[in-house]
Amino acid sequence: MTMLEKFPYHYITLLNTGTAYSGLHDYQKAQQYFAKAVQVVPIAGAAHGQLGKTYWQLKEYPKAFKEFNEAIRLEPEKKSAYLYNLGLVEREMGQVNEAIASFEQALAADRRFALPHKELAMIYLQLKPDQTRASHHARVFQELSQTPAGTGQ
Repeated sequence: MTMLEKFPYHYITLLNTGTAYSGLHDYQKAQQYFAKAVQVVPIAGAAHGQLGKTYWQLKEYPKAFKEFNEAIRLEPEKKSAYLYNLGLVEREMGQVNEAIASFEQALAADRRFALPHKELAMIYLQLKPDQTRASHHARVFQELSQTPAGTGQ
């Protein structure tokens, strides 16, 4: 008997199973387990964040947007990662100015987080041409990527 069969509402098991399916790129199954984890512990920011990432992978951007905002509300101490993910969703939804704001807020929360710099560099190169800003963010991304602390949350 598996852990899920024994304890179908065990939060950690649901998260771990969702993470395993996500790692296998089976986002439909991952979504089911993360959604159940949210039902079991609705105040867990991590479950909302994982569900948001899964919705992003499934291109269900409005749902991802909602889950990342809930994760930010529930776990403000981890908001830099959630804001980064929110920015990715906003960019995919064509909300470029909102994406810029989310990436900037992620950097305000954690200046050593490299990935928002990468996204801002790409936005300023491709979508809102500004060579000065693009160069700045590309340079900072490159510098931070060479340090373990800058590679992500």
